[in-house]
Amino acid sequence: MQMNTTDEFQTSERFYALPKILFESDRYKQMRVDTKVAYAILKLKEV
Repeated sequence: MQMNTTDEFQTSERFYALPKILFESDRYKQMRVDTKVAYAILKLKEV
């Protein structure tokens, strides 16, 4: 079995963090899912 390199791991494990509050709080229940995902993507660009 061949070992994965660090570079392979970093590029294959990319993800966006979605705050749980967007899905659990009554305040955000009316917000569409695609809006919540857009928020997560734009929040990442801010960093």
